[in-house]
Amino acid sequence: MRLKIHTSTELLEPLSYLLSFFLGFEAGGFQFILLEIAQEFQLNNTAMGSFVSVESAAIMMGPLLFGGLGDRIGKKPVVIFFAFVFVIGCFIITNTLSLIVLFIGIFLVGFGYSLCQSATIAALADAYGKESAEPIHMSQCLFSIGAVLGPLVTHYTMGEWGFDWRIVFSIAGGGYFILLFPLFMTKFVNRSSRQYHPALGSGRKEPPWQSILCSPAFLCLFLSILIYVGMENGLAFFLDLMFTDELNASAQSSFSVSLFWLAMIPARFLAGIFCRHQQLFLLVGFGGAAIFLYLLTTATQPIQALACCFLLGLFYGPIWPSITCLATNEFPNHSGRVAGIMLAGSGFGGAASPVLMGRLADIADIRTSYGVLSVMASFGMIIMLLYTGRRILRHRS
Repeated sequence: MRLKIHTSTELLEPLSYLLSFFLGFEAGGFQFILLEIAQEFQLNNTAMGSFVSVESAAIMMGPLLFGGLGDRIGKKPVVIFFAFVFVIGCFIITNTLSLIVLFIGIFLVGFGYSLCQSATIAALADAYGKESAEPIHMSQCLFSIGAVLGPLVTHYTMGEWGFDWRIVFSIAGGGYFILLFPLFMTKFVNRSSRQYHPALGSGRKEPPWQSILCSPAFLCLFLSILIYVGMENGLAFFLDLMFTDELNASAQSSFSVSLFWLAMIPARFLAGIFCRHQQLFLLVGFGGAAIFLYLLTTATQPIQALACCFLLGLFYGPIWPSITCLATNEFPNHSGRVAGIMLAGSGFGGAASPVLMGRLADIADIRTSYGVLSVMASFGMIIMLLYTGRRILRHRS
């Protein structure tokens, strides 16, 4: 049973879901159209990975520069302003044929993406406290639904209606523009003044945010989310290349991305219901990802690769929202800053992984790249074992 919040905040939860939906639409659609962009601008695999890294670099920089802003002035103005930045970035992309201007648009989209997502998650954490795991996981379910529809809608509109790849950003930017109006009428709960910290006990103040950066719990969660987003971007952005070059099945490439995100929906829904077992979901998620990423490298038929994509979505699904929930609940007085730093870690992992994947694909092949992701997932499982062991020892003491 979640906390009851004042009726003036009733729009917060559904709006957070819709905001996540359109972010997911952009993410899934972008993953599907990357090869189309590379072909239009004649980019090789390394340059294609660098193109993705522009958005990921913006996702990393945004929270580092403005991650604590929501804790100081409130989450509402942060969400509104950077939703507008996202809209501007989408508008630029849909109205340019210049590669340089396209880079600028992608950077603005990533900047708006990161600050909107981190501030929205922090707002849900403020509104629901320790019961925030369910709405945060549900918002990520809507993100996954958007990511499922992104490739499918894009594939259909490009094939049947003659649109080009820019339709992804037209839909995502238009959705965000419409949501700006109800956002102005929504009240956000500010709980940054809470002094109770469950890990420290009643009556003790949470330490200043600078000391959080050296906390073993924070470092484990930060490294885990860095690895996870590297795994996510590395897998999804290069599935089109895998199906086109390795499996000679370009017609199935859009379904591979959609299947991956489709499987995340039930996984994230169940993780939200059974949110007390988030650490177990993380251990199983990283472990299963390591296994099926390896199996993907051995796939010789499209049906085998599609099955791996679906199963990888099941194991990937709970990881990102579970890490974010654990982080914001560990440090509730700094929910905005912590959520922002987690997004910065996401951006760093997302920026480095596509470049590495593209370079390995140029030197060897895409199967080698996916083998590296399997190793990364194994490291993620080891880190979560350390985190879980630390929490067990802390509770016993």
